Amino acid sequence: MEIPEFMFGGYQDVKRRCRKFLREFKKGARWEDLLSRIPLIDSKDKSGFYIMEGPARCMGQENHFIVHALLTLFAEDRDESREEEIFNKHLETAWGTLSLMAGGCGPIQNLHDPKHRHLPFIKSVLRFWDIYIREGKKFSLGTDGDYRIWDLRTNLKNVLARQGVPNESLRAPLPHDDLEALVKKYQIL
Repeated sequence: MEIPEFMFGGYQDVKRRCRKFLREFKKGARWEDLLSRIPLIDSKDKSGFYIMEGPARCMGQENHFIVHALLTLFAEDRDESREEEIFNKHLETAWGTLSLMAGGCGPIQNLHDPKHRHLPFIKSVLRFWDIYIREGKKFSLGTDGDYRIWDLRTNLKNVLARQGVPNESLRAPLPHDDLEALVKKYQIL
């Protein structure tokens, strides 16, 4: 998966780079213009986990893909006038959609509150699902790694629960990694 270079590294370094990005954005720069200046790196070329929240001190000094950092910082200091723009821009890419999935109990969850965002989010996750599955056990909630994306508590599961998927189905292994079958079973789309 291609991901912006500034999201890879130690937690404090990634946070610092994300804050710089957000300062420029809040001064009026367009999101896509800022991103166009940042090289994308292929996750296959780097070791490290996709950190979905945290990390704990045990992982914070190592280099990882801190996928939640940018949106966590944005959501903590919400600019509601530009929130829709940010949400929609994140739906366009695999890394952006993964970022929206992160932080299953943190401030990013607030970006999913307007119900009109649920279905576009689910559609975007479905669009990139095979990419996440191919990444294998490379996901973490920040305390340890070695999890597949479905194994973690994510905003995807929060949104699916709000769409009527029972908790038992969200806690169970996903048969054949087939998210689309689950979505169809509960007639979400």
